[in-house]
Amino acid sequence: MNDKTGEVTPFKAFIKLSRLEYLSLSGSAYFIGVVLAWSEFGTIDWLILFLGLLAIFLLHLTGHYTNEYWDFETDKLNRMHTKFSGGTRVLVDGFLERKWAIRAAILSVTCALLIIVILYLFYKTGIHTITLFAMLTFIGWSHAGKPFRLNYKGLGEIELSFLAPLISTTGYYLQTSSFSMVLILACMPLLFILFAQQLMVSLPDFESDRARSKRTLVVLLGRGKAIQTIILSLALAYVLTLLGIFMGLPLVVAGLLLLTLPISVSTILFTRGKDFKNHRELVELCERGAKLVLSAIFLVLIGFVISALLY
Repeated sequence: MNDKTGEVTPFKAFIKLSRLEYLSLSGSAYFIGVVLAWSEFGTIDWLILFLGLLAIFLLHLTGHYTNEYWDFETDKLNRMHTKFSGGTRVLVDGFLERKWAIRAAILSVTCALLIIVILYLFYKTGIHTITLFAMLTFIGWSHAGKPFRLNYKGLGEIELSFLAPLISTTGYYLQTSSFSMVLILACMPLLFILFAQQLMVSLPDFESDRARSKRTLVVLLGRGKAIQTIILSLALAYVLTLLGIFMGLPLVVAGLLLLTLPISVSTILFTRGKDFKNHRELVELCERGAKLVLSAIFLVLIGFVISALLY
């Protein structure tokens, strides 16, 4: 394909398949842990920071590639896809052969595993380096990949909710070889916000997933109960934020996280009286969910930066 004519070249198709813009989420989550480690211990090992971040990015890309490969048949049926759900359409529309997705996934996870071994053996980052990265690798591959295919068994939305907390914990652990209760308190609200957002992005795929017997949690719950679960999950996120203040969560972190409350409230109000069979409504819901997650992670990161500088 000729790039000068505006056609999609294989290179452009692969870049689109990779969805590099989403790496900002895993990167921000990683730096939450790094910044907290810096604030508590006063130092950062920059090489470990770089290697850990590179491994995180590679595992994130592994998840993108495996999802595109294994969800190919489901994505072909999806007529309600958005930029957040239903795949990139690169494979479905024939811009890239399907085999390149799985090859990229294998290469990404192999490189990530090599970095993890280097961190553990040569930089002595602690035994739980293996534990944390094993969990992240499992999530990246097993969400859609065989043999587990957790997103086909009603567990996909749940497992992805743990990504940001695990990534933040990894960022902290690689620097300190320890864990932090403060970080756990900050990550619990993020977990429930992420869970709500995962349900939001699964809604547009409801019909195609059900047609292919892909038993996502949204398919198992149905649209109505999925919306109720979203509302409950968002409410729990802010309850946990308030409780965290009394348990040691820095006030500035909690305060900034609470700034996302208007987004959540408007999203909840937006769901009222809608059955979400309309494509425009589904797109807006997904956009609201993406805005909420990005805002929440970024504000928690900024909160820890401010807390470190002040205290």
